[in-house]
Amino acid sequence: MSTSTPSDPPERPRTAPDGGPYNPAPGAEATVLAEVRHLRDRVERVHRLHTELASSVAEELAPVLAEMRQDLTDQQTQLRRVLGRLDAERTPPVNWPALTAEQAAEQWDLLGGWIAEVLMPWYEVTREQLPDCWALHRPAVVELSWLRLTYVHANLPAAEPYLAADWHARWRPAAMARVRAVISPRLCRPGEHLLTEEESRQRRPAPPPPTQPWEPGEREPLPDQQLAEPRHWWAFYQQAVHTDLAWRRERDQRTATATPHAEGTSPPS
Repeated sequence: MSTSTPSDPPERPRTAPDGGPYNPAPGAEATVLAEVRHLRDRVERVHRLHTELASSVAEELAPVLAEMRQDLTDQQTQLRRVLGRLDAERTPPVNWPALTAEQAAEQWDLLGGWIAEVLMPWYEVTREQLPDCWALHRPAVVELSWLRLTYVHANLPAAEPYLAADWHARWRPAAMARVRAVISPRLCRPGEHLLTEEESRQRRPAPPPPTQPWEPGEREPLPDQQLAEPRHWWAFYQQAVHTDLAWRRERDQRTATATPHAEGTSPPS
């Protein structure tokens, strides 16, 4: 007769035949390690294949990417050229003989402002290089006008660098030499326009005030060596603008009046 009671739980065996959680079967740990090694080998293989694939793709795509980069560079260059042409179209050549009075007034403002703000201060143009009465000489006005225009084109954002070099080394010296050639130093001196030496001696205008205070012992530069500041040429400039615009208004009025007559109709009474 058994001494155990029905309420007592049965004693668990130390070794379960099914390798349960309480007592794993012999060799289970080695099996897990083998599975881990197998999984690690698969991960390494996948990583190696990924690296090889990436390298292969990079080798195959490298020429394509290089060609795409070159195409992009070429397109950017073409875009800059197109923008440069558009900018140039906004600053077309100035045909002074054909300008209306309104158009000429705008060009006079542009030219005078550029000489005062760019040409004179940045290139230290002297009164000898740019005589005070330059505005009263049409050939000089035309020379300075195209010099300003080439300066604008050479400094556009899309302009080629050699254009600026050409302007400094070629166009500016040529234009300034031409300006000095068309204004006779025998007739046009600082403060004087188309005066003979005898007339100049009779007038003897007072010298302009110095541009800066001078220390004792120093000498103010001769008039020809002074910078061509607006105060030296402004009076001549205003005279030239007034005369030119008056002439153009009269010419434009004559043209407007003569046009109906040229078409076979009677001019207005």
